[in-house]
Amino acid sequence: MTCTFDDRFRADLCGLGYPGFAHIAPYTVPPRPDSFLFEVLAQPDFDARVAEGLPWLVHHWADRMDLVWLVEQARQLHVENRVGYLLEASGSRLPAVLDAIRELRRLPSTHEVTLGWDSMPRAAREWMRINRTAMARRWNMVTRLENEAADRAA
Repeated sequence: MTCTFDDRFRADLCGLGYPGFAHIAPYTVPPRPDSFLFEVLAQPDFDARVAEGLPWLVHHWADRMDLVWLVEQARQLHVENRVGYLLEASGSRLPAVLDAIRELRRLPSTHEVTLGWDSMPRAAREWMRINRTAMARRWNMVTRLENEAADRAA
């Protein structure tokens, strides 16, 4: 059986303690949460259930993430929107998270992005653009993920 990125992402989130994937066998060594987050966000398409777990990841692991490194990596790969959106959606009030959000807001993002569904059909993209949250609009994101995702998993 071939393991896909999504299979590994689900197993890694389970290994990091995400309750939404408690039924999945984790890998023996959980990844670094900041590296894992960056690797997921660098993918153009990934499982929506993984996307739902990312605010939880930030909320529960932010104090052990190298957010300066994460912001720099996001800048280099042009995924500032995704990282900033997830940091804000996590609801974390840690000073390092708030600093990272401020830094990412300073970087102008002229292109609209999705949260792991770049192959989204045009009709779905238009619907999500119209029905997205104010936070998604602020980060120039086309997604329906809301900050309650972190609360549901807490």
